[in-house]
Amino acid sequence: MKIKEMYAGFTNTLNVGRFALFINVDEQGAYKDIDEIVNQAIFYSRVILVGKEPFHQKEAIAKLIKNTLKKNPDVMFEIFTKALIKPTHIKHFDNIIFNVNVYIDEFLDHKIIEWFNQANANFIFDAYDKDDTDAVLLLSQDIGINKSKVFLHIYTMTEELMNQIRLNGHNICLKLGDGFWEIKDEVCN
Repeated sequence: MKIKEMYAGFTNTLNVGRFALFINVDEQGAYKDIDEIVNQAIFYSRVILVGKEPFHQKEAIAKLIKNTLKKNPDVMFEIFTKALIKPTHIKHFDNIIFNVNVYIDEFLDHKIIEWFNQANANFIFDAYDKDDTDAVLLLSQDIGINKSKVFLHIYTMTEELMNQIRLNGHNICLKLGDGFWEIKDEVCN
């Protein structure tokens, strides 16, 4: 599997404050043997996969999840994706949380989004103003995403914006300061 970096830290977007192993999956990264990653991942209760689009390496991710869960069935995987690629070889979702970063202005493959929706994914949208919240509401209704699975990443917290989010029945997520949450554990690199 090609990764950019691997480190221990605390989650800072959804499920905030959980200690986890972070793996930045990147096709341009350095090759690291999956068994080596598994042997570190089994010591964490949560493994977070991030990157431009982790599912560019979908076979490797499936193997990482399968082999880790064989050794420690209590590990929870959280995967942040843009939903550009549908995962394969992942048959159960009990230990997997998909967090889909959706950009309203970008092309969305509705079949892939529907797959993630059926997998009970969380959908994260950027929201700068009321127009963004309205667009998210329409898009989530069009696709059939449950309101409880919609999270708005807000940049400027105004009373009008917060009221609109509340009225739409959506959630918010805050990206807490990068760096503060990371523990660059040299053993992980």
